[in-house]
Order: sequence, then C-alpha cells, then structure tokens
Amino acid sequence: EDLIRTRINDIEEYVELFKDSLERIVLNEPFKCLLKNKDFSEIKIGLIISTFNRSEYLNITLNYLAESDLTNTLVIFVDDHSQDQQLSSSLQNFADNQEKKNIPIGILYKKYNLNMYNSLQMGWDILNTLKIPYLANLDSDVIVKPNWLSIISNTYDRYRNEHNLDNNFIVTGFNANNRKHHKILDAGEYYYVKEKRMIINPNLNSTFTILESAKLAKN
Repeated sequence: EDLIRTRINDIEEYVELFKDSLERIVLNEPFKCLLKNKDFSEIKIGLIISTFNRSEYLNITLNYLAESDLTNTLVIFVDDHSQDQQLSSSLQNFADNQEKKNIPIGILYKKYNLNMYNSLQMGWDILNTLKIPYLANLDSDVIVKPNWLSIISNTYDRYRNEHNLDNNFIVTGFNANNRKHHKILDAGEYYYVKEKRMIINPNLNSTFTILESAKLAKN
C-alpha cells in the first residue's frame, strides 16, 4: 500500500489511468529514491520489458541483461498476469541484484491477461509521465550484447543529426519485413533505422523516441 500511495502522490495521471488494471507494484530502492526526490534528470533511457509466463526464456534474457550497461536507464517490467510462479521470483531477484548497482527497477503485475501491446502502453505511459527522453522496449525471450542500448541510442542520435530529422523514425534490432508500417531507411551490422508510421500511444510527446527491441546476438 505504501508503494501505491507513493506512486499516486508522484504519478497521479498514470495511476488513475491504470488503477483498475494493476494487482500490485514492486519498486526497488533506487526507483523509490527517484520518486521520493522527484528527480529523473539523470535517466536517459526508459526500458520496458513485457512478459507472460515462459520463465525459462525470461531467465535467459535476464542473464544477458544483467551484463548490459544500464547506466542512466530505468527498467520497468510489466507482467501480463502470468501463472508461472517462477517468473515473479526471477524478476524480484533481478531487481534486487540491480539495486546493488543503483539501477532503478519497477515491476507491474496486471490483474488480467490482456496483451503485449497493453503492457507496453502501461510502461510507456509511465515513462511519458516521468518525461524520460528515450523510450525502449525489449522482448522477454532475446539475448543482447552488453552495449546494445548504447548502440541503439547512439545510432538514433547520429542518424537524426546527419539527416536533420525530427523523431518520426525508430532504431531497432529487428529485421522486420512489415514495410507497410515501418519502411527501412538505413541498416548497419546490428540495427535498422525505420520510418515510424504508428505508435501505440498517440499522446506521447513528440520529443520522445521509441526504440524497439534489439535482438543482438552476443559474440
């Protein structure tokens, strides 16, 4: 209850929007300190990871994520009402271990099983409310390189500056062929730059960037 009251005091818009959808919220100490001080200025990237059951895959992703550079990153997991009992323990262990590195971790447990897009919507609305400048999401069944977030965010900044563009594009590790929605503008060894034609939350501030999941195999 204390955590929920803290979030109501600091993120009223978010809590009001999803108060009937959440079963509980778990925040590690670095996240609670940020909320208490109301200062997220040092956070550059907000990373959303939606998950549902399949803890065996999630654990692999968490192992790789634990080796990633999460400096200046806030991580939010959204569990879509999993029935896998191991999953909650895995998320809590990860949050506890990242606490030692002063990485803020939040875990949202939904009351109902809806879908991945609903989970991403929840996470992105938090980041929007907190005015985190870069939005990213990662699937819960991938492996990543230790510097994957730097690759993605630096690529975004470079491409925007070189082409004098606004935020109507995304940088992704997916080699998606659905060009109806995301036309490929450029490609590198570990990334694709795509035209952004739609986003899940149309109310996101235009200064925000959606960085999709990066399926970057570790060497």
